[in-house]
Amino acid sequence: MSAVNITNVTVLDNPAAFLKPFQFEISYECLTPLKDDGIWIEPAVVASAFKGAFTAPSATACV
Repeated sequence: MSAVNITNVTVLDNPAAFLKPFQFEISYECLTPLKDDGIWIEPAVVASAFKGAFTAPSATACV
């Protein structure tokens, strides 16, 4: 069981220019007390139009 559940993800600036970085607003709930002040998340990127879906880690963020 996870300590944090993501409740909503909003894509900001959609549509955006091709070279503009992705921006998201992520809402979450904590189910247990956390040891640290920040929560580290590592979103995954799933992309491949030809060879099936591959998952690769992207940037890590502290929220």
